[in-house]
Amino acid sequence: MTGASARLSILATADAGTPARLLDQLAQRAILPRAVTMARRGDMVQLDVQLDPIADQALDLLAERMRALIVVAEVRVTRNHALPASRHRPADLPGRARQDRLCRAAPSANPLVRETRS
Repeated sequence: MTGASARLSILATADAGTPARLLDQLAQRAILPRAVTMARRGDMVQLDVQLDPIADQALDLLAERMRALIVVAEVRVTRNHALPASRHRPADLPGRARQDRLCRAAPSANPLVRETRS
């Protein structure tokens, strides 16, 4: 895919439905974010969404659609320089081992999730 990875910083009204409305904009375009962080700041909420490489036109359209939502006050787009695909493998990512430990320590109640043991 052409384009660079990107980060969307969204300031919106702190409402129970706000995160779902914003993430729905991604789901409608079949975009799975790399990471999503959220922090409540009084009557507003700040969401930071990290995206894998995405075409500039698709990113601009996504930002405009989010800006059109009534709950959104501001959307800032930051484009990052693309890293070579071979630079990071999933096993090399920080926190990977910790995540695996947490999965083993707290088995899922969901019968569709299978616990893995090393």
